[in-house]
Parts: sequence; C-alpha cells; structure tokens
Amino acid sequence: MKFKDTQYGDISLKKIFYNPINVNSSQLTSLEGLPEEVCGNLYIRINLLTSLEFCSSIVLGNFDCSHNNLKSLKNGPVTVKNNYYCDNNELKTLKGSPKEVNGDFDCRDNQLETLKYSPEKVVGDFDCSNNNLISLEGAPKEISKNFQCKGNSELKNIKEQIIKYQIKAYRYETDNGTIYFKDIKKDFDIVRKQNLKIKMNNYSDDYSLRI
Repeated sequence: MKFKDTQYGDISLKKIFYNPINVNSSQLTSLEGLPEEVCGNLYIRINLLTSLEFCSSIVLGNFDCSHNNLKSLKNGPVTVKNNYYCDNNELKTLKGSPKEVNGDFDCRDNQLETLKYSPEKVVGDFDCSNNNLISLEGAPKEISKNFQCKGNSELKNIKEQIIKYQIKAYRYETDNGTIYFKDIKKDFDIVRKQNLKIKMNNYSDDYSLRI
C-alpha cells in the first residue's frame, strides 16, 4: 500500500503539514503522498518499505523508520528536530543521514560495516550496536550523551579507536565495558592537538605554494 492510500490521503501538494503523522504497521510499500515538511513526528515503523523515496525532507519532531526493509537512508529527511530511529532494517550504509540530529540517532541491528555518512553531531545518544562494524571511522565527532557500539564482534581496540577518530561522548558502552570520557580525556586531547598541528602545517604549506 502507498501512503496516499491511507487515512491521510495524498497530502504531497501541501508544502507543510501541521500535524504529526503515524502510519506504523500499515503494510506500506511506498511513501508516495507525503508532504515536504511535517510539523511534528513522522512515524513509519513496522512496514514493508525498501526505500525512503517520496519521504518528507523536514521533520520537526521524531522520525522513525525502524523495522522496515531499508538498505539505505537515501531520500530521507535532511532535517530532523528530535530523535532519528532507523534501527532493525537492512542498512549497509548511513548515506542520507542528516548532518545533525537534535536527539538520539539509533542505527542498531542493521548490517553496517562502516559508520561513514553518520551525522556529524548528535544531541543525544548514538547507538550502532549489533552491526558488522570493523572500524569506528566515520562516527559522529560530537555526541552529547552515550555512544553505544556493543555487539560488533569484529570491532577491536575500541578505546584506541575512540581516541584515534576523536569520537567525543559522555560515556561509551562497549563489549569491553563502560568507558567515560573523563578517563580518556588526556589521551584524547593529545591526539586532538597533534591533528590540529598537522592541519596547520598543511595549511602553511598550501599557502606557501600559492605565493
């Protein structure tokens, strides 16, 4: 079934829809009929979706597309004001994620091998547990609350990777236990300063070449 065949009808011509939308458990196979912007939550979980084509580009609330058959977040919202849930799909890439999420970002229980294309900033928890990750490269640089990466059996040297890739969070939940940022801050800052020095040297070299 397409979204336009639900009780909401075809509201794609309305640039802004001033109410939340909930079509959970509706056997949806297409989002055709959604508006460009939803002023509230957009719940499309537990359906039969394989694509986010026709999805709203702005969601001023929570966005929940979990428990579908999605392999990509392409065509998903570019702006989500609260939580973004894409867990329990068949995602192999996070391409299509917003650059910033003002809440939690939940991508657990997928088939991710990389965190490339993750949001750069998450004002909440970031959960990538139970995937096929072999590296934390590409993870958000700034996470206001917890970073959770349990259940990735091929993920090794987690503490070292957190420091190397400068993943800043309040707390880290890993298969090796809980790590608090305050306990790794010293090593984290050393790497940050080294990276900054390299960046400045590269900038100086580029500037010299230009003159």
